[in-house]
Amino acid sequence: QVNILAHSMGGLVARQYVSDSERAKQVKHLVTLGTPYLGAPKSTLAIIDGVCLVEPEIIKIGGNSIKACISDPKTIQEIIQNFPGAYQLAPSDAYFKVYDGYIVEGGYIFRDKQDYLDADESLELLKEHNEGLAGKAKEFHEKVDGWGEDVTNDVEVLMIAGCCSNTISTIIKRFKAPSWESPFINEPLYMVDVTILGDGTVPLRSATMSGEGVNLRGNVPLKVFRGREHLKLAQDDKVLGCVQDFFENIEGKELPESCSEPQATAVVAPADRWTELLKGLKEFTLVFKRYPGPAIGYG
Repeated sequence: QVNILAHSMGGLVARQYVSDSERAKQVKHLVTLGTPYLGAPKSTLAIIDGVCLVEPEIIKIGGNSIKACISDPKTIQEIIQNFPGAYQLAPSDAYFKVYDGYIVEGGYIFRDKQDYLDADESLELLKEHNEGLAGKAKEFHEKVDGWGEDVTNDVEVLMIAGCCSNTISTIIKRFKAPSWESPFINEPLYMVDVTILGDGTVPLRSATMSGEGVNLRGNVPLKVFRGREHLKLAQDDKVLGCVQDFFENIEGKELPESCSEPQATAVVAPADRWTELLKGLKEFTLVFKRYPGPAIGYG
């Protein structure tokens, strides 16, 4: 038997692997780091409009320091259209069980669930770019979303997520304003809005399979490490110490002490506190809902 340590999408691949009872017999432990179990809006943005997939680097030009994305977002968009993994990383149907949605057509500052595209509408937007891969991604997630009861097939699983960095949660779809040069323009314009708790790439509720009173991870243990961003999860000494001790835990009955440090305390409350605050302000926001205005909080 082997131990598997999987980061990001590697966790989805490993999740699919152990879902087969015969293959699972070859695996003793599985630890996933920052896995977007229910998807990440950032992947959808890369497909429909392009995005800097890697943290922009600071380069110096003429004595000035400038943040620059080494890979052109539009080039990334052209290439990624035919990547099955990109569509598998987009939010799945289960994502809508822990969040209201992630795509808004318009520019409402305060939103309710009905302001978001639902799961089917969001899927149709992806199908405009590659219908076949979008459909297969839906089938993929129908098989792997949630651990449920006894789905680990006797594999000892530990889910680790990072927190608490601003993470893309909402994509606003608008249309460019017409001008004298292009009076009949109908080209969509996508913007990032409303950042939430996550590891900078994966929203927290997707990485933990839980939120809004929903728990899709069953009895699989979860540890959330504060101050750990997506790419750095696999490089962090405390996280890796927890992983190593978990692998050496032969009985698999209790989590190692190294996984129970303050840095590993789960946090889901802050996002819910914002939800309650906005609910309290609802009576003052009706006027904004009638008149869509500029979005705020661009990431």
